[in-house]
Amino acid sequence: MRKLINYLFLMLLSAGIVLTSFCAEELCAKENAEVKIHGKENSVSSEYSAYIKKLLSDLDHDNYQKRKLAHEKLLKADSQSIPLLEKAAHEASLELSSRILLIMEHHLRNSKVNYSEPAVVAMENFLESKNGALIYPSIQIWNRNINAIEIRAISKIISLGGQITKRGKGSRFNQNSTGAPSAKIERLDLTEKWKGGEKGLRYIGRLRNLINLYSVDGNGLDEKDFQILEAKLPDLRVIYRGRCKLGISCPEVGDCRVMQVDPGSSAFNAGIRRDDIILKYNGKETPSFTALTDLIAKSKPGEKVKMTINRYGMILELNVVMQAWSAKNKRVNLKNPGLNPRLNPGVPEKIKKSVPAKIENRNENSRSFNPEPRRKKSIDGKPKMRLRGKMIKQPKKKIKE
Repeated sequence: MRKLINYLFLMLLSAGIVLTSFCAEELCAKENAEVKIHGKENSVSSEYSAYIKKLLSDLDHDNYQKRKLAHEKLLKADSQSIPLLEKAAHEASLELSSRILLIMEHHLRNSKVNYSEPAVVAMENFLESKNGALIYPSIQIWNRNINAIEIRAISKIISLGGQITKRGKGSRFNQNSTGAPSAKIERLDLTEKWKGGEKGLRYIGRLRNLINLYSVDGNGLDEKDFQILEAKLPDLRVIYRGRCKLGISCPEVGDCRVMQVDPGSSAFNAGIRRDDIILKYNGKETPSFTALTDLIAKSKPGEKVKMTINRYGMILELNVVMQAWSAKNKRVNLKNPGLNPRLNPGVPEKIKKSVPAKIENRNENSRSFNPEPRRKKSIDGKPKMRLRGKMIKQPKKKIKE
Protein backbone atom coordinates (compact mmCIF):
# COMPACT_ATOMS: atom_id res chain seq x y z
CA MET A 1 0.00 0.00 0.00
CA ARG A 2 2.84 2.39 0.86
CA LYS A 3 4.52 1.62 -2.47
CA LEU A 4 1.32 2.58 -4.31
CA ILE A 5 1.01 5.87 -2.41
CA ASN A 6 4.62 6.75 -3.12
CA TYR A 7 4.14 5.94 -6.80
CA LEU A 8 1.04 8.17 -7.05
CA PHE A 9 2.88 10.99 -5.23
CA LEU A 10 5.76 10.82 -7.69
CA MET A 11 3.35 10.87 -10.63
CA LEU A 12 1.59 13.98 -9.32
CA LEU A 13 4.92 15.72 -8.65
CA SER A 14 6.21 15.09 -12.18
CA ALA A 15 2.91 16.28 -13.68
CA GLY A 16 3.15 19.49 -11.65
CA ILE A 17 6.71 20.14 -12.84
CA VAL A 18 5.66 19.67 -16.50
CA LEU A 19 2.67 21.98 -16.05
CA THR A 20 4.72 24.78 -14.44
CA SER A 21 7.38 24.62 -17.16
CA PHE A 22 4.68 24.80 -19.84
CA CYS A 23 3.10 27.85 -18.17
CA ALA A 24 6.50 29.55 -17.91
CA GLU A 25 7.14 29.00 -21.64
CA GLU A 26 3.70 30.41 -22.48
CA LEU A 27 4.36 33.46 -20.30
CA CYS A 28 7.78 34.12 -21.91
CA ALA A 29 6.34 33.75 -25.40
CA LYS A 30 3.57 36.21 -24.55
CA GLU A 31 6.08 38.73 -23.15
CA ASN A 32 8.30 38.43 -26.23
CA ALA A 33 5.28 38.86 -28.48
CA GLU A 34 4.40 42.07 -26.65
CA VAL A 35 7.89 43.53 -27.12
CA LYS A 36 8.25 42.44 -30.76
CA ILE A 37 7.80 45.16 -33.39
CA HIS A 38 5.50 44.45 -36.31
CA GLY A 39 6.05 45.92 -39.74
CA LYS A 40 9.08 47.43 -41.42
CA GLU A 41 12.24 48.72 -39.80
CA ASN A 42 11.39 52.43 -39.95
CA SER A 43 7.65 52.04 -39.21
CA VAL A 44 5.96 51.29 -35.88
CA SER A 45 2.65 49.42 -35.82
CA SER A 46 -0.39 50.76 -34.03
CA GLU A 47 -0.38 47.73 -31.72
CA TYR A 48 3.16 48.41 -30.59
CA SER A 49 2.53 52.13 -30.05
CA ALA A 50 -0.56 51.26 -27.98
CA TYR A 51 1.57 48.84 -25.94
CA ILE A 52 4.18 51.56 -25.25
CA LYS A 53 1.47 54.05 -24.29
CA LYS A 54 0.05 51.52 -21.81
CA LEU A 55 3.50 51.07 -20.28
CA LEU A 56 3.90 54.85 -20.02
CA SER A 57 0.57 55.14 -18.23
CA ASP A 58 1.69 52.39 -15.82
CA LEU A 59 4.99 54.23 -15.35
CA ASP A 60 2.99 57.18 -13.93
CA HIS A 61 0.73 54.97 -11.77
CA ASP A 62 0.39 55.39 -8.00
CA ASN A 63 1.12 51.71 -7.38
CA TYR A 64 4.85 51.08 -6.98
CA GLN A 65 4.74 47.51 -8.33
CA LYS A 66 3.09 48.65 -11.57
CA ARG A 67 5.65 51.42 -12.02
CA LYS A 68 8.51 48.99 -11.41
CA LEU A 69 7.15 46.42 -13.88
CA ALA A 70 6.57 49.09 -16.57
CA HIS A 71 10.09 50.46 -16.03
CA GLU A 72 11.65 46.99 -16.50
CA LYS A 73 9.63 46.34 -19.66
CA LEU A 74 10.59 49.70 -21.18
CA LEU A 75 14.26 48.95 -20.52
CA LYS A 76 13.90 45.70 -22.50
CA ALA A 77 11.87 47.32 -25.29
CA ASP A 78 13.17 47.67 -28.83
CA SER A 79 15.05 50.76 -30.06
CA GLN A 80 12.02 51.90 -32.04
CA SER A 81 10.31 52.69 -28.75
CA ILE A 82 12.73 55.62 -28.27
CA PRO A 83 10.88 58.08 -30.61
CA LEU A 84 7.66 57.26 -28.75
CA LEU A 85 9.37 57.90 -25.42
CA GLU A 86 10.81 61.16 -26.75
CA LYS A 87 7.38 62.38 -27.85
CA ALA A 88 5.84 61.44 -24.51
CA ALA A 89 8.59 63.23 -22.55
CA HIS A 90 7.69 66.60 -24.14
CA GLU A 91 4.06 66.22 -23.08
CA ALA A 92 4.51 64.43 -19.72
CA SER A 93 4.67 65.81 -16.20
CA LEU A 94 7.96 66.57 -14.44
CA GLU A 95 8.01 63.28 -12.54
CA LEU A 96 7.19 61.14 -15.59
CA SER A 97 9.66 62.98 -17.84
CA SER A 98 12.47 62.35 -15.32
CA ARG A 99 11.67 58.63 -15.36
CA ILE A 100 11.68 58.63 -19.16
CA LEU A 101 15.09 60.33 -19.18
CA LEU A 102 16.51 57.56 -16.98
CA ILE A 103 15.27 55.00 -19.52
CA MET A 104 16.85 57.08 -22.31
CA GLU A 105 20.19 57.06 -20.49
CA HIS A 106 20.02 53.27 -20.24
CA HIS A 107 19.53 53.00 -24.02
CA LEU A 108 22.28 55.55 -24.60
CA ARG A 109 24.78 53.43 -22.65
CA ASN A 110 23.88 50.32 -24.64
CA SER A 111 26.83 48.93 -26.60
CA LYS A 112 24.66 48.22 -29.64
CA VAL A 113 24.62 51.09 -32.13
CA ASN A 114 20.98 50.60 -33.14
CA TYR A 115 20.01 51.26 -29.51
CA SER A 116 22.44 54.04 -28.63
CA GLU A 117 22.17 56.21 -31.77
CA PRO A 118 18.39 56.95 -31.52
CA ALA A 119 18.87 57.72 -27.82
CA VAL A 120 21.71 60.18 -28.58
CA VAL A 121 19.54 61.89 -31.22
CA ALA A 122 16.68 62.14 -28.69
CA MET A 123 19.04 63.65 -26.08
CA GLU A 124 20.24 66.23 -28.62
CA ASN A 125 16.60 67.19 -29.26
CA PHE A 126 16.05 67.54 -25.51
CA LEU A 127 19.05 69.87 -25.26
CA GLU A 128 17.61 72.11 -27.99
CA SER A 129 14.06 72.13 -26.57
CA LYS A 130 12.55 75.10 -24.75
CA ASN A 131 11.24 72.98 -21.88
CA GLY A 132 13.41 73.67 -18.84
CA ALA A 133 12.29 70.44 -17.17
CA LEU A 134 14.05 68.52 -19.98
CA ILE A 135 17.08 70.73 -20.59
CA TYR A 136 18.78 70.61 -17.18
CA PRO A 137 18.55 66.83 -16.57
CA SER A 138 19.55 66.24 -20.21
CA ILE A 139 22.71 68.31 -19.71
CA GLN A 140 23.65 66.18 -16.70
CA ILE A 141 23.06 62.95 -18.63
CA TRP A 142 25.05 64.28 -21.60
CA ASN A 143 28.02 65.29 -19.42
CA ARG A 144 28.03 61.92 -17.66
CA ASN A 145 28.25 60.05 -20.98
CA ILE A 146 30.23 62.54 -23.10
CA ASN A 147 33.25 60.23 -23.31
CA ALA A 148 31.29 57.30 -24.78
CA ILE A 149 29.32 59.62 -27.08
CA GLU A 150 32.49 61.17 -28.49
CA ILE A 151 34.28 57.84 -29.03
CA ARG A 152 31.29 56.42 -30.93
CA ALA A 153 31.09 59.60 -33.01
CA ILE A 154 34.79 59.28 -33.91
CA SER A 155 34.36 55.67 -35.04
CA LYS A 156 31.33 56.69 -37.13
CA ILE A 157 33.22 59.60 -38.75
CA ILE A 158 36.12 57.29 -39.66
CA SER A 159 33.73 54.75 -41.18
CA LEU A 160 32.22 57.55 -43.31
CA GLY A 161 35.65 58.49 -44.70
CA GLY A 162 36.81 61.27 -42.36
CA GLN A 163 40.51 61.51 -41.43
CA ILE A 164 41.14 62.43 -37.78
CA THR A 165 44.45 63.66 -36.34
CA LYS A 166 44.65 63.49 -32.55
CA ARG A 167 46.86 65.63 -30.34
CA GLY A 168 49.15 63.86 -27.89
CA LYS A 169 51.00 60.57 -27.74
CA GLY A 170 48.07 58.23 -27.03
CA SER A 171 45.58 57.27 -29.69
CA ARG A 172 42.83 56.68 -27.10
CA PHE A 173 40.92 59.25 -25.09
CA ASN A 174 41.81 59.32 -21.41
CA GLN A 175 38.92 60.15 -19.12
CA ASN A 176 39.66 62.64 -16.37
CA SER A 177 37.78 63.39 -13.15
CA THR A 178 35.14 65.51 -14.89
CA GLY A 179 34.20 62.71 -17.29
CA ALA A 180 35.25 64.66 -20.40
CA PRO A 181 38.01 63.45 -22.73
CA SER A 182 41.33 64.98 -21.74
CA ALA A 183 42.93 64.66 -25.20
CA LYS A 184 41.93 67.03 -28.00
CA ILE A 185 41.41 66.38 -31.68
CA GLU A 186 43.85 68.54 -33.56
CA ARG A 187 42.38 68.23 -37.03
CA LEU A 188 39.61 66.60 -39.06
CA ASP A 189 39.92 66.28 -42.85
CA LEU A 190 36.83 65.80 -45.02
CA THR A 191 38.27 64.76 -48.39
CA GLU A 192 36.59 63.47 -51.54
CA LYS A 193 36.22 60.11 -49.75
CA TRP A 194 33.62 61.59 -47.38
CA LYS A 195 30.38 59.57 -47.68
CA GLY A 196 28.35 61.19 -44.91
CA GLY A 197 27.20 64.27 -46.78
CA GLU A 198 25.35 66.95 -44.84
CA LYS A 199 23.68 64.43 -42.50
CA GLY A 200 27.05 63.11 -41.36
CA LEU A 201 27.92 66.52 -39.89
CA ARG A 202 25.75 65.71 -36.86
CA TYR A 203 28.45 63.27 -35.68
CA ILE A 204 31.06 66.05 -35.99
CA GLY A 205 28.85 68.27 -33.81
CA ARG A 206 29.41 65.83 -30.92
CA LEU A 207 33.18 66.45 -30.91
CA ARG A 208 33.26 69.28 -28.37
CA ASN A 209 37.07 69.57 -28.42
CA LEU A 210 37.51 69.79 -32.19
CA ILE A 211 39.83 72.65 -33.20
CA ASN A 212 40.34 72.64 -36.99
CA LEU A 213 38.18 71.16 -39.74
CA TYR A 214 39.58 71.04 -43.29
CA SER A 215 36.95 70.89 -46.02
CA VAL A 216 38.53 69.68 -49.29
CA ASP A 217 37.03 70.21 -52.74
CA GLY A 218 35.05 67.22 -53.94
CA ASN A 219 33.49 66.17 -50.62
CA GLY A 220 30.03 67.40 -51.67
CA LEU A 221 29.77 70.10 -48.97
CA ASP A 222 29.39 73.88 -49.26
CA GLU A 223 29.91 76.73 -46.82
CA LYS A 224 26.17 76.78 -46.10
CA ASP A 225 26.33 73.21 -44.78
CA PHE A 226 28.76 74.24 -42.04
CA GLN A 227 26.70 77.15 -40.68
CA ILE A 228 24.74 74.99 -38.22
CA LEU A 229 27.94 73.20 -37.18
CA GLU A 230 29.79 76.49 -36.56
CA ALA A 231 26.89 77.76 -34.44
CA LYS A 232 26.95 74.55 -32.38
CA LEU A 233 30.76 74.60 -31.93
CA PRO A 234 31.83 78.25 -31.55
CA ASP A 235 35.55 77.37 -31.16
CA LEU A 236 35.61 75.40 -34.42
CA ARG A 237 37.53 76.83 -37.38
CA VAL A 238 36.49 75.53 -40.82
CA ILE A 239 39.30 75.82 -43.42
CA TYR A 240 38.61 75.28 -47.12
CA ARG A 241 41.32 73.71 -49.29
CA GLY A 242 41.81 72.41 -52.83
CA ARG A 243 42.37 68.80 -53.82
CA CYS A 244 46.17 68.92 -53.42
CA LYS A 245 48.09 68.89 -50.16
CA LEU A 246 51.67 70.13 -49.77
CA GLY A 247 52.11 68.93 -46.19
CA ILE A 248 53.60 71.98 -44.42
CA SER A 249 52.50 74.44 -41.77
CA CYS A 250 53.38 78.16 -41.92
CA PRO A 251 52.40 81.24 -39.91
CA GLU A 252 49.35 83.05 -41.24
CA VAL A 253 51.07 86.42 -40.99
CA GLY A 254 54.39 87.22 -42.64
CA ASP A 255 56.60 85.18 -44.97
CA CYS A 256 55.99 81.53 -45.87
CA ARG A 257 58.52 80.22 -43.37
CA VAL A 258 58.07 76.46 -42.94
CA MET A 259 57.34 75.60 -39.31
CA GLN A 260 56.63 71.90 -39.72
CA VAL A 261 56.81 69.27 -42.49
CA ASP A 262 54.56 66.20 -42.37
CA PRO A 263 56.61 63.01 -42.79
CA GLY A 264 55.83 61.23 -46.07
CA SER A 265 54.07 64.24 -47.63
CA SER A 266 54.87 65.77 -51.02
CA ALA A 267 56.95 68.52 -49.38
CA PHE A 268 58.89 65.96 -47.35
CA ASN A 269 59.63 63.85 -50.43
CA ALA A 270 60.81 66.92 -52.38
CA GLY A 271 63.31 67.87 -49.65
CA ILE A 272 61.62 70.91 -48.10
CA ARG A 273 62.93 71.42 -44.59
CA ARG A 274 62.04 73.38 -41.53
CA ASP A 275 62.90 77.12 -41.57
CA ASP A 276 62.83 77.21 -45.38
CA ILE A 277 61.16 80.31 -46.82
CA ILE A 278 58.98 79.60 -49.87
CA LEU A 279 59.44 82.39 -52.42
CA LYS A 280 57.74 81.13 -55.58
CA TYR A 281 55.26 78.43 -56.55
CA ASN A 282 55.30 77.54 -60.25
CA GLY A 283 56.97 80.85 -61.07
CA LYS A 284 54.47 82.95 -59.08
CA GLU A 285 55.51 84.79 -55.94
CA THR A 286 54.12 83.72 -52.56
CA PRO A 287 54.35 86.70 -50.17
CA SER A 288 52.04 85.03 -47.63
CA PHE A 289 50.69 81.62 -46.72
CA THR A 290 47.20 82.48 -48.02
CA ALA A 291 48.70 83.30 -51.43
CA LEU A 292 50.45 79.91 -51.39
CA THR A 293 47.24 78.02 -50.53
CA ASP A 294 45.37 79.82 -53.32
CA LEU A 295 48.00 78.64 -55.82
CA ILE A 296 47.95 75.09 -54.44
CA ALA A 297 44.15 75.00 -54.88
CA LYS A 298 44.61 75.40 -58.65
CA SER A 299 46.93 72.38 -58.91
CA LYS A 300 45.88 68.79 -59.57
CA PRO A 301 47.04 65.59 -57.83
CA GLY A 302 50.09 64.13 -59.56
CA GLU A 303 51.16 67.46 -61.09
CA LYS A 304 54.89 68.37 -60.98
CA VAL A 305 55.51 71.85 -59.60
CA LYS A 306 58.71 73.92 -59.31
CA MET A 307 59.17 75.73 -56.03
CA THR A 308 61.78 78.38 -55.23
CA ILE A 309 62.90 78.48 -51.61
CA ASN A 310 65.37 80.44 -49.50
CA ARG A 311 67.46 78.22 -47.23
CA TYR A 312 69.90 80.09 -45.00
CA GLY A 313 70.45 82.70 -47.71
CA MET A 314 70.82 80.20 -50.59
CA ILE A 315 68.17 80.23 -53.34
CA LEU A 316 67.17 76.68 -54.33
CA GLU A 317 64.68 75.23 -56.80
CA LEU A 318 62.91 71.99 -55.94
CA ASN A 319 60.60 69.75 -57.99
CA VAL A 320 57.50 68.78 -56.02
CA VAL A 321 54.99 66.09 -57.03
CA MET A 322 51.65 67.14 -55.55
CA GLN A 323 49.59 64.55 -53.66
CA ALA A 324 45.88 64.41 -52.96
CA TRP A 325 44.51 64.94 -49.46
CA SER A 326 43.19 61.39 -49.39
CA ALA A 327 46.60 59.91 -50.30
CA LYS A 328 48.29 58.01 -47.48
CA ASN A 329 51.75 59.23 -46.55
CA LYS A 330 54.58 56.72 -46.68
CA ARG A 331 55.79 55.39 -43.37
CA VAL A 332 58.90 57.11 -42.06
CA ASN A 333 61.15 55.92 -39.24
CA LEU A 334 60.83 58.86 -36.83
CA LYS A 335 62.72 57.17 -33.99
CA ASN A 336 66.01 57.00 -35.90
CA PRO A 337 66.64 60.34 -37.69
CA GLY A 338 69.87 58.97 -39.15
CA LEU A 339 67.87 56.75 -41.47
CA ASN A 340 65.88 59.80 -42.64
CA PRO A 341 68.24 62.62 -43.66
CA ARG A 342 65.31 64.96 -44.38
CA LEU A 343 64.22 64.85 -40.74
CA ASN A 344 67.64 65.93 -39.42
CA PRO A 345 69.42 67.54 -42.37
CA GLY A 346 71.68 69.85 -40.34
CA VAL A 347 73.41 72.89 -41.83
CA PRO A 348 74.81 72.65 -45.40
CA GLU A 349 78.61 72.52 -45.79
CA LYS A 350 78.76 75.78 -47.78
CA ILE A 351 77.02 77.64 -44.96
CA LYS A 352 79.14 76.02 -42.23
CA LYS A 353 82.27 77.70 -43.62
CA SER A 354 80.75 81.16 -43.39
CA VAL A 355 79.54 80.66 -39.78
CA PRO A 356 82.23 81.64 -37.19
CA ALA A 357 83.58 78.78 -35.10
CA LYS A 358 83.47 80.77 -31.83
CA ILE A 359 80.32 82.64 -30.89
CA GLU A 360 80.92 85.60 -28.59
CA ASN A 361 78.43 87.73 -26.74
CA ARG A 362 78.16 91.17 -28.33
CA ASN A 363 77.39 92.89 -25.03
CA GLU A 364 80.60 94.70 -23.93
CA ASN A 365 79.83 94.45 -20.21
CA SER A 366 79.35 90.69 -20.33
CA ARG A 367 81.99 88.03 -20.62
CA SER A 368 82.60 85.85 -23.64
CA PHE A 369 80.66 82.61 -23.93
CA ASN A 370 82.56 79.57 -22.64
CA PRO A 371 80.81 76.24 -23.27
CA GLU A 372 83.01 74.38 -20.72
CA PRO A 373 81.76 74.51 -17.09
CA ARG A 374 83.95 76.37 -14.64
CA ARG A 375 85.36 74.37 -11.74
CA LYS A 376 87.37 75.63 -8.81
CA LYS A 377 90.81 74.09 -8.51
CA SER A 378 92.78 73.42 -5.38
CA ILE A 379 96.41 74.32 -4.74
CA ASP A 380 97.52 70.97 -6.16
CA GLY A 381 95.77 71.76 -9.45
CA LYS A 382 93.11 69.06 -9.05
CA PRO A 383 89.37 69.96 -9.20
CA LYS A 384 87.55 70.06 -5.92
CA MET A 385 84.36 68.13 -5.14
CA ARG A 386 81.22 69.65 -3.60
CA LEU A 387 79.33 67.70 -0.97
CA ARG A 388 76.21 69.27 0.58
CA GLY A 389 77.45 72.80 0.01
CA LYS A 390 80.93 72.22 1.42
CA MET A 391 84.08 72.09 -0.65
CA ILE A 392 86.30 69.09 0.04
CA LYS A 393 89.52 67.95 -1.50
CA GLN A 394 89.80 64.73 -3.41
CA PRO A 395 91.59 61.99 -1.48
CA LYS A 396 95.22 61.49 -2.51
CA LYS A 397 96.29 58.16 -3.83
CA LYS A 398 98.40 56.17 -1.41
CA ILE A 399 101.90 55.44 -2.60
CA LYS A 400 103.19 52.00 -1.76
CA GLU A 401 106.56 52.01 -0.10
